[in-house]
Amino acid sequence: MEPYVHDFIGSLLGLVFGVLWVEWRARRDRATQARLLRANLVKACKFALGGIDKCLEFLLKESKVPNVRLDSASIGHILFTGRDLFENPKFFEDFNWQRYQLDHINAKLDYFHFYMAASGETARSLMIAERQSLVAHLRTTRKELGDLVDSFEQETNEMRCCK
Repeated sequence: MEPYVHDFIGSLLGLVFGVLWVEWRARRDRATQARLLRANLVKACKFALGGIDKCLEFLLKESKVPNVRLDSASIGHILFTGRDLFENPKFFEDFNWQRYQLDHINAKLDYFHFYMAASGETARSLMIAERQSLVAHLRTTRKELGDLVDSFEQETNEMRCCK
């Protein structure tokens, strides 16, 4: 009966070590995914900030109409595929709000192009009003998204230092 006890204890130890190893690996993989999520989210937001700057340059310096849409799809994809990887849910909500703002700016750009294609005094007055609204929205989103990315990067760096 004694050989069976040794086999049982050996099997039990193997099971415990196996479970601990799998849990350690899952935590490590999750941490890696979270790091990649944060890096890709920051990259996508900085790309969107560059698009906002380009739109403002077109509207203010060159008096032209931007012919590009801001990339909110990448940000949305990153947010919703990695939603559970956010340690602070407030960041998810804030980034999602800014993603919505980018979509809203894209809708304003679409309307702006419709007004340009239309003729008449009504279309011209709508285009002027929409241009002012678009510039204000771009400026606000530029500041808010830039501040959000900065605070997110700062918290991410603090998390990295403290771990």
